Amino acid sequence: MHPETSPLQSHHEMEPPAIPPSWEAPAKKPGVGFFAKIWNALHGTSSPKQQETEQHDELPKPAGYLRTHRLAFLGDYLDRGPDVRGLIELCVTLQREGHVFIAGNHEYTLRMALTVHPDRDAWIERWAERYEWNTLASYGVSRPHSRSEWRAAGDALVRRMPPEHRRFIASLPHYHEDDRHILVHAGLEVNQPWEEQRTLLQRRGPIGARGPSQLFSCTLATAFEHRAPKTVVSGHAMYAQPYATDRRILLNCGVEFGGSLAVWISDENRYLAFPNLTKTKN
Repeated sequence: MHPETSPLQSHHEMEPPAIPPSWEAPAKKPGVGFFAKIWNALHGTSSPKQQETEQHDELPKPAGYLRTHRLAFLGDYLDRGPDVRGLIELCVTLQREGHVFIAGNHEYTLRMALTVHPDRDAWIERWAERYEWNTLASYGVSRPHSRSEWRAAGDALVRRMPPEHRRFIASLPHYHEDDRHILVHAGLEVNQPWEEQRTLLQRRGPIGARGPSQLFSCTLATAFEHRAPKTVVSGHAMYAQPYATDRRILLNCGVEFGGSLAVWISDENRYLAFPNLTKTKN
């Protein structure tokens, strides 16, 4: 093991709660017994509930949704938006209330870059090459300009992130499943049985040299076919509008680039798209 230490390296912080095969709504949330609303690809865009209320008066107020619906989020809460820290704080609050969050490729990459393991340096390099520094800025860490500075910036980020924010990122499962749906950030391998993929995604340590394809692959995020016996719900690859069939639902419309915030309401089998909520520059 690498001799350095990190608040994210301890086993108990990296081990999430058991991933249940299904769930029931908390007693305080009457009505729908499973998730009924998905917000995808928030990328550091804070307070989507408030924006929805302000700009879409024809919809029920968000407080009503929170009382009657389980929310599920498909990953990518980091990096591109103007208020990553504020969004993570909101996510922590919603997770405590029983709502569901899974990891996207951005969370997986950050976790691998900040956690002590044999391949950490390779993940730091990938983090530096492919991911934005907005997360660092949101926590008051200066922009790095070299590989060595990225490593130091990662260590500084660990020190500056509140413990509950670190635990949130460390706890994110790679998928969520109920009796009708599989939520996974990018998609599923087309020619591999779901049972094998589920076993792989339940692993908490590094999965391969480049992470699980189910979180990273744009090919899977644009594939409509799969072998799972349930509807697969994903984000990752951007579409002009949501796509929904009884087998596949795709919800990333690029809210962080000025696109719509896509919402799917499963008990009504319909989606909503909220345009012009936020436009950020990298």
